[in-house]
Amino acid sequence: MFVHVVRSLLGVLLLVYGLNGFLGWFSAPSDIPSEASRYLRALTEVEYLWPLVAGVEVLVGALLLFKRWVPFALVLLAPLSVHLVLYHAFLDPEPLHALPAYAVAAANLVLAAMHREAYRPLFL
Repeated sequence: MFVHVVRSLLGVLLLVYGLNGFLGWFSAPSDIPSEASRYLRALTEVEYLWPLVAGVEVLVGALLLFKRWVPFALVLLAPLSVHLVLYHAFLDPEPLHALPAYAVAAANLVLAAMHREAYRPLFL
């Protein structure tokens, strides 16, 4: 039951944030540090990056919600989770901003641990 709740909540969170990347429901916080703002502007100049991130979030969120290829979805999410945690640890440590990033990373780790048998062939 716990795994289903974590998987569903993570799927909804990723789907909402991913769709926001395409539809712009929420705007970025206005009180981010200047270093973080410069970094985000640099990423915006790479025109394909934000659609790629949003697309991965939507894909992973949908796979988790529909319980399809969950171990694969978690592998796709791993680099994004690491990036989110490092961004907030070094550039925007405000707890309110960082909470979703840490929640995504924690859920990714919990679900990966629950599906560890699927990853065994990768480490043989």
